[in-house]
Amino acid sequence: MSGQPTSISGLIDRWHSIGAFAADVGCGYEAARQMRRRERIAPQHWAHVVAACRRRGIAGV
Repeated sequence: MSGQPTSISGLIDRWHSIGAFAADVGCGYEAARQMRRRERIAPQHWAHVVAACRRRGIAGV
C-alpha cells in the first residue's frame, strides 16, 4: 500500500491483522477492533499509534 491513510480503518489495515496492530500499539484485540469499527483512535492510544506508524514507515500520522 502506498500513500497516506485516509481513514482509521485504512490505517489499521496497513497491518496484516487487527491482532498485529493491537500488539504494535500495546492495546487489546477488542480495543483495536472497536477503534477500527468506530473509525476513531482512543485518545490514550494515539502516542503509541504514532510511534508504531513511524516504525513501519507510515507517513501522515
